[in-house]
Amino acid sequence: MNPVQHRRIRQALLVTLIAAVAFATLLGLGAVFGSGGSSQSYTAIPMLVTTVLIALACGNWLCCAAALEAGRAWILAWVGLVLTALATLLLIGSLWDWDIMVNPLVGIALAVLAVACAQVCGLSLARLAEAFRWALPTARVLIGSVATLIAVQVLELAHGETISQLTALGMVLVLAITLLIPIFHLMSKRECAASTPLDEDAELATLHHRLQEIQGRIAELEQRRQ
Repeated sequence: MNPVQHRRIRQALLVTLIAAVAFATLLGLGAVFGSGGSSQSYTAIPMLVTTVLIALACGNWLCCAAALEAGRAWILAWVGLVLTALATLLLIGSLWDWDIMVNPLVGIALAVLAVACAQVCGLSLARLAEAFRWALPTARVLIGSVATLIAVQVLELAHGETISQLTALGMVLVLAITLLIPIFHLMSKRECAASTPLDEDAELATLHHRLQEIQGRIAELEQRRQ
């Protein structure tokens, strides 16, 4: 996939996300201002919660789509997109009492796993020097482990003080590695810029693609003139 196609995909994703957030916001505002004093005002809170859920889902999709577009952690990116969609549907369905034969706790557990995938995708965008590359696989293990522990407790598959303590310890380590990776990214900028000419390769590929388009256009115009 050439850089022009990458740019078009990125633009389509951004437009879709902005449209979804705008629609959700208008939906929530309509519920608040349109039902004031009526017998259906009780729907305002579910509408606002639905708006928040859609906005959060869009944030998750943006992180996963960014990693997918950059070619980083693409398996987790696709898993995150699917889990986010499923969790959003289940949570909204539970909120509005849809006839879904699934425990609402499943939606919460899927949401936890979806957030974990989005967090890993966001961190995977960092470009780290050789000395700091251990941080990304460490972050994947920690985030995946903590998300699994939380999901297991949400689904009431395990209880006890030990698992609660492990979860708390894991959350502290996840917070630490999440703060460290952006710092490592800033510290690695000079080394990465000197060792990997990714930007130059991308620019060269873009210019080459444009040159092919111009040559094709010139050939077409010459044929018309003849």
